[in-house]
Amino acid sequence: MNEANELAQLLNIVCSATVEAIRDDDTARREALAEQLDTLRADIRDESPTVAHFFGVLAAWLRGTLPDDATIRALPTPFARALRQMLRETGAPAPAPEAPISQQTLAQLVAAVVAAAKHKDPEPARKLAATIINIETQLPDSARADALPFFENLRALLGGADARTLPPPAAEPYASVWQTVLYLVSVGEDMNTVARQALLDRLIHNTQFVRRSGDETLAQQLATALLDVQRSAAEQNASDIATLVAAVRALLLGYDPTPYAEALQGDVRDAWERILAENA
Repeated sequence: MNEANELAQLLNIVCSATVEAIRDDDTARREALAEQLDTLRADIRDESPTVAHFFGVLAAWLRGTLPDDATIRALPTPFARALRQMLRETGAPAPAPEAPISQQTLAQLVAAVVAAAKHKDPEPARKLAATIINIETQLPDSARADALPFFENLRALLGGADARTLPPPAAEPYASVWQTVLYLVSVGEDMNTVARQALLDRLIHNTQFVRRSGDETLAQQLATALLDVQRSAAEQNASDIATLVAAVRALLLGYDPTPYAEALQGDVRDAWERILAENA
C-alpha cells in the first residue's frame, strides 16, 4: 500500500511539473525535466514498465513531440485520461483521431469490389463480402456507425444490386468514396444526361481520390473507365472534355500528359489545375 501511495505521489509530482514546464515554454527547463524523467525511467523500468513508458511519453513531449491520438490510446485508461487532462491544462491542441480506415485500404477495397461486381463472379464476391465483414468487426465502436452504410452498400453491390439504387453514405470519407464507386461501375452509361460542370467535378474528385490513394490497380481501373468517357465526349463534339480526359488518363498511367494539357483552356484548364494542385 505504501509503495502504491508513493507511486501515486510521484506521478502527481511528475504530471504537475510537466504541465508547468510546458506552460513556461522554457527550453532549458523542459530539457532538464526530460533528463530527470529519463533517469526515473531507468530506475523503475523493471518494477513499473507501464509507468516508465508513460514517463517516456512525457519526456518526448517536453522535447517537442506532442502525444498523438495513437500514443494516447495505447496507454492504459488511467494514464490516457491523465495525459488528455494535461493536454487540456497546457492548452495544447487535441490530437486528431487517426482515420479508422486508411485511404490506401479504401482504394484497394473499392478496386476489388468494382472488379468483382463487373465480372459477376460469385466466388471472389463471396470472399470479398467476408473480408468486408472482417474489416467492420475490427473497427472501434465510435467509427463503425459511420462506416456501416458504406460497407453495406459494397456487400449489396457484390450481391448484384444496382449501385444507383443504394442509399449513399452520409459520413466522410465514405460519402466521397461511394461517389467514386458509382462512377466506376456506371461510367459511360448516361453520358448524355450528365451536365458539363457535374462531369468536371466528378472527374476532379475521382482523380484526386485515386492519386491520393497511391493504388496502381485503382488508377488502372479509372483510366480504363475514362476511356469510355473520352470516346463519348469525342462523339458528342466535346473535344475539350475529351482532351482533358486524355490528359487525366496519361497522368494516371504514368505517361507525360503535357501534349494534352497544353491544349486545355477555360473550365477544362481550371479542372486540370485543380487536379494537379491536390498533389502538389
